[in-house]
Amino acid sequence: MCSPERHFSQLVPELAMTSPLLLNTLFAISAQHLTLFNSCYQPEAFRYHERCVQLMIPSLTENYGINDEAFLLAALLLRRFEGFEGGNEGQGHLSTNSLFMAAGGSLANTESSVVKTCFWVHIRTEIYSSFVEQRSLSVNLDDCIFPEVLAPATDIAGTQTVSRCRELHNLVDEWEASRPKTFNPIFYRDDDESLGQYFPEIWYAHCEHIDANQHVLISRMVLAIHDPALPRMGVRAQAAQFKVQEIVQQSLKSICGIALSNHFKLGKFIACHAIASCGSWFQERSDHEKMVEFLQTTERDTGWGTANSIKSLKKVWGWS
Repeated sequence: MCSPERHFSQLVPELAMTSPLLLNTLFAISAQHLTLFNSCYQPEAFRYHERCVQLMIPSLTENYGINDEAFLLAALLLRRFEGFEGGNEGQGHLSTNSLFMAAGGSLANTESSVVKTCFWVHIRTEIYSSFVEQRSLSVNLDDCIFPEVLAPATDIAGTQTVSRCRELHNLVDEWEASRPKTFNPIFYRDDDESLGQYFPEIWYAHCEHIDANQHVLISRMVLAIHDPALPRMGVRAQAAQFKVQEIVQQSLKSICGIALSNHFKLGKFIACHAIASCGSWFQERSDHEKMVEFLQTTERDTGWGTANSIKSLKKVWGWS
């Protein structure tokens, strides 16, 4: 989404001029967004979606590789369409897993920058689904058509031992220590509830900086929650849980603060996923209300369904 080539914002409209599949995909997504303002467009969205599925069937049933980059772009966009309709990404019928698997992968040109961009969008989607649904990744990274891209990850992706967890912590620390200064905020103001500012204000210059920093914060939350070195019993266990809670709460508030401070819609979606997965670490009613308000505002402004997340969180929080 943030690659310098801007494939989705620049190349997709160009390819759609000669690809009926991609053109109908854009029509489906456009109608889907218009539905936010007028529900009469919903049948049109599904009509275009069904037309796309019919156009895809011949290619999916053939054994030869997919040479059409427009097909892959359409497949990823349609998966997002289904996730948007379901309010929970990854729950649609369309899967792009098989396209990127080495044994049965059907992409003919793996050197294409478009294919590699689509691959990273696919991985992002799988990570989100795993993160929100609290399940293991459905992608086998050891059987990927881009082993050279994932080599640094697969070197440390073994059994979740204490040493492996430390390596992951170190990777995050090293990235933050060595990242270009351009990835630092151009403005930062801490949260101050006495002034009515619940989330910190954090501005970034470019969307890739927003994306990167939000993902680093998510990494820190996940590593803290699943750290195998955490004591499980006694006073030390309680102290460790308080420390994890502090990391999660600070990180989640920063993720939301970044989303609110910058005009980057994907940042709001990332924050919604983070709240859905880690909002249970907040204990105070006032915190809960701010999280619900964020989710409701995001749905109102973008149309991204958050009702299921709110319902699940209220149940965890014990709201009547």
